[in-house]
Amino acid sequence: MDLHNQLGSAFGEAVSWWRLGELETSRGNLDEGLRCLRQGLASGHRTTLISHALPRVYSAMGPNRVEAGQPEEARRLLEEGLAASAQFGECATCKALMHPVAVEVYAALGDLEEAGRHTRLAEDEARRWSSTAWMAMASASAGVLHLAANRPVVFLLFSTPAFNSKDISWVEK
Repeated sequence: MDLHNQLGSAFGEAVSWWRLGELETSRGNLDEGLRCLRQGLASGHRTTLISHALPRVYSAMGPNRVEAGQPEEARRLLEEGLAASAQFGECATCKALMHPVAVEVYAALGDLEEAGRHTRLAEDEARRWSSTAWMAMASASAGVLHLAANRPVVFLLFSTPAFNSKDISWVEK
């Protein structure tokens, strides 16, 4: 972060704080993860690439709060992130990162209808961008939804026919 700061790259700082926040969250250091993500927001607000920085940072804040057992706070941060995206100019791919987060947040709240809506939006993005990364995010979103609905699934992720047809394939157990 210091190097990005010295170079005057607020975007570099924001992305570094975002990644560090995700790392700390994955390690179970939720408060430290949230602190890093808040630093990322502060840096993101200073960059000319704000439409790219803020959705990325917000996309990590929701899961952090879900893991902390605070799904209502996760929803507030999700809504704040979507509002920031609309306010500062929407980058299609950066905003699309919010759909898998929304699935996780709404599933944690028990709002399976809204989680399902965002799962379908994530699947639409996967078809739109036609890449394995987007397919994986959409498949993971579908898995979160089905597990929340107590419908375990077995994924046929990246099976050639499914990927070629731009379809997300899964089979209920």
